[in-house]
Amino acid sequence: MSLVHTDQGGSASPSRPVTRAGLALAGVKTMRALTLVLFALSLAGAGKWLHPGFLVVAVATGSAALLIAGRSQGATYLTWLLYLVGFAIFNRLRLMMHVVPVPTRYDYVIDADRTLFGGVVPTVWLQQHWYAPGQINALVIGTIAVHLSYFFVVHIVAILIWRLRPEWLFRYTLAVLGTLYLGLVAYAFVPTAPPWLAAYFGHLPDVTRILPAVLTAYDPRIYATGHLIVGRHDVGAMPSLHLATTCIVALGLRCFNRWLGLVGALYVLAMGFSLVFLGEHYVTDLLVGATVAGVAWYLSGRVLAPRSADGINRLLRRFGGR
Repeated sequence: MSLVHTDQGGSASPSRPVTRAGLALAGVKTMRALTLVLFALSLAGAGKWLHPGFLVVAVATGSAALLIAGRSQGATYLTWLLYLVGFAIFNRLRLMMHVVPVPTRYDYVIDADRTLFGGVVPTVWLQQHWYAPGQINALVIGTIAVHLSYFFVVHIVAILIWRLRPEWLFRYTLAVLGTLYLGLVAYAFVPTAPPWLAAYFGHLPDVTRILPAVLTAYDPRIYATGHLIVGRHDVGAMPSLHLATTCIVALGLRCFNRWLGLVGALYVLAMGFSLVFLGEHYVTDLLVGATVAGVAWYLSGRVLAPRSADGINRLLRRFGGR
């Protein structure tokens, strides 16, 4: 059996015959694509781990996907395992920050923003001029979409790097995890309330936490389910790990080419605006978050990655891996 296609000149020419071997190869490639999706879901689940048993499920699912999709042996497999487990442990520790006996800070970030913007707090100004309670328009929907993209874009970029620029995967992994754990230290020792919470306790004029207000108005189950999945940590404004992780995404995109790097930079700006407008962060949080990301990216490339890669290679040689 053969198929006929038309070339650019309009003439018909026979294509390669469809064989059982060709169909089998196509099936294998399709399975690989599907298992990459499965792996992405397992990564997202690991980042939202709330029960120790889920870590086992996430690692097992991710490992199975890696084995089927290929490129799973040796250093690449260990890198993904580090990525998966690192996210899971981070989220577990993040949800335990409330046990640290350090009082919540409110005013220093407000004062910093007022110093930067001539006495104005950008979140308050933006909501006073561009938002009315209960309003749902293109700006609200767009900023919410950008905000929620934080939960999966970082994983999508990791998979793209794995498939297209695997030599960058280890550095990207270390940079992402380094950013998260540096932020975790700040969460523990400088727990900081975001603008919406500061307003709730009277430290700022009215600031609406727009994301839950909109989602709850649409369907109360959506936001409740989201909290059940990701957990809740209300005093983790400093630094903004949303912005910091987005900066790592931009740097990861830059490893492909400068145009994707530009797209990443625009994504960082969109995320920063969204977080401030939605009442989730101060501009000061964003600046510190970007600094944390820069430090993590630098250290991952100049210090951590070379030393860790040597250690992985020694481990693989010991056990006969590659």
